[in-house]
Amino acid sequence: MLLSIKDLEIERDDKVLFSPVSFDLNSGDIIKIAGENGSGKSSLLRAILGFLTISDGTILYRGGSTNRAYNQFLKETLYIGHNTGVKDNLSVSENLYLLNGSVPKKEFSTVVDMLQLQEHMDVLCRFLSEGQKKRVALASLWLRECTLWILDEPFVSLDNVAQALIQNAILKQVAKGGAVVLTTHQPLAIPNYKEVFLS
Repeated sequence: MLLSIKDLEIERDDKVLFSPVSFDLNSGDIIKIAGENGSGKSSLLRAILGFLTISDGTILYRGGSTNRAYNQFLKETLYIGHNTGVKDNLSVSENLYLLNGSVPKKEFSTVVDMLQLQEHMDVLCRFLSEGQKKRVALASLWLRECTLWILDEPFVSLDNVAQALIQNAILKQVAKGGAVVLTTHQPLAIPNYKEVFLS
């Protein structure tokens, strides 16, 4: 078992956001967190990552508490949220290296070309569209090796071509034994994913 969530609850302003949530994530699994706007989808992801305190329940990674081996858990996890981590005062090139560290030049160039960022490498990210900024952040899907992907609305601001690239990346991630937890209002053209609905 890669990730196990048991009877998880989160409170905000003394109000429980959703009914207790439980699910198990194995290698090769994709779980879509669904629910109405404001139902707590982003909060659930942030709680799994340890960014929010839970009011009840347990979160286990590889059978152990995430708190006990938090650094290892984060090392094996790629999180891309609404705040993508892209720095407006840095160029595309600088952001890519900041987010992904040392990457072989050939592999780096291939990803840059695929995401159509090659003409923007020296441009400060403050001058990019939201879709282009999202592509900069999502380059990590190809440039970093992480077992668990936690993605909050990864398709927002992307055109159909970019959305297809992301879905293909997700399929490759699980095909090699990784796992994905994501939120999205978009329909997924991905077989055999599980859905957890927050209510």
